Amino acid sequence: MHRLLRAAPIVGAVLILIILCVHAWVSLPRGEGVNLVSGVWLALARDTQDGVFYRALAGSGEYGGTRYFPLLFLLIAALLRAGVPAIAAGQVASLVGGAVLAIGAFRFVRALGRPSADASVASALAVAPYLVQQAMFAIRADPLAAGLVLNGCAPVARRLRDEPAGRWALEASVWFALAVAAKATAAYGGAAATLTLALAHRRRDAVRLAIYCATGWALLIGTIALASDGRAIIAFRATALAGGSVWALAQPRFILSIARVVIGASHLMTVVFVAAAGVLIASPRRWCSLPGLLFVCASATAVAAMGTGGTIVANQEIEPYVSAAICLVWVASSDGNWRVAGSMMLAVLLGWMGVQNVVAIRKIREHAAAHASARAAALNAASACDGVLLSESPLVPAVAGRRVIVLDPFAFRTAALARPELTRDLAERIDRREFGCVILEYDPWSAVGAGWYEQIDFGRAVIDAIGRNYRLRGVVDEYRVYEPAVTTSANRSPRSPET
Repeated sequence: MHRLLRAAPIVGAVLILIILCVHAWVSLPRGEGVNLVSGVWLALARDTQDGVFYRALAGSGEYGGTRYFPLLFLLIAALLRAGVPAIAAGQVASLVGGAVLAIGAFRFVRALGRPSADASVASALAVAPYLVQQAMFAIRADPLAAGLVLNGCAPVARRLRDEPAGRWALEASVWFALAVAAKATAAYGGAAATLTLALAHRRRDAVRLAIYCATGWALLIGTIALASDGRAIIAFRATALAGGSVWALAQPRFILSIARVVIGASHLMTVVFVAAAGVLIASPRRWCSLPGLLFVCASATAVAAMGTGGTIVANQEIEPYVSAAICLVWVASSDGNWRVAGSMMLAVLLGWMGVQNVVAIRKIREHAAAHASARAAALNAASACDGVLLSESPLVPAVAGRRVIVLDPFAFRTAALARPELTRDLAERIDRREFGCVILEYDPWSAVGAGWYEQIDFGRAVIDAIGRNYRLRGVVDEYRVYEPAVTTSANRSPRSPET
């Protein structure tokens, strides 16, 4: 019976792999989950393909600003140069991130001294949840960043076990630098590894790794600054906190609100986080282990990221989830009482995730006939526009090969908080009806749309300018297309586009 229970996670891992393949087959051709955020990555890649590495906040009639680091869009740009279509290029690059995540989970668990079977379960568990698979298919950097961190932890784990590791510090620091190149907050990986070495009384190793990591990160930032002629640093400074404050993180109300959001977003994720915290609390020495400190640092970083505004909870949960999953596999694969109980827990989690994915796949198939694919929707919306196109979602012009006026409408609003001239300039161009049409994601005059444009995209002044000068032509595959209004006194109301 014990042998059957120990084999249950392997069976679950195989089923997850099958479900993942089905999910990819259903989602990838339709561009399921590809949206405005995906468009920002594609627009950054297109700029790079055209020789512009991070555009300026404003210039040549275009607006920049982003807090995204470059590794993912550099991969996409390379694929674009090879002739791969925009959405497909983004999906391939994002799938590479998923592969890096699975490989990193396997290498890390093996480096912790666990057998290949348990490492395979860790790989499956890392990519099993729907939120991870959706990020892999929808063009996101989060799986890539998490995977690079795990690959960096592998040589550190070997060093802690006194295995032959060669230039372990150099290898780890390269992985950790690549992780930050994918996502700035991924610096938690190097911090967790350095802290683990220090607590294990390997102070010389800790100092060496800290120096290597700091050097790698400094070289990365310097390269980005030089390659962009300083534009990237200006963009990061303008958008990093998204109008938020680091002091908010110390407020108990903020911590409680984040906890409510996480619990409300996914009961499955809550169970995984609580289970990981539980196995660490059960043995206090595990808190000082590399898996334990990685979980703590990843969770703290995610909470801080969610305090900056404009973050998507589902994406920020990926890295804490992956580190929690590694903790569970690491403990469950140990000898003693945890072996059987841990195997049962892993099998249940894999089964739960598999059921969630099957339900999600079924919903995608049910709605497939009612909605155009992401590529078709973007092309249809773009074809409805003559002249210069101002689109809230950069996905539309990026897919259609049109000029991307606003790189990221959220970053634009954030940068405009400190630089109001950005808003004035765009609003004046809209008042001159410089654009052949405007494409929005939401109805600006609905309750949801009013809040969205006030707090997230563009800002109220830009939307009011659209209301004064454009009217709704129609809705094309859920994109709202506006055309210049006929100049009459009635058209001067900001509510005119919907009438």
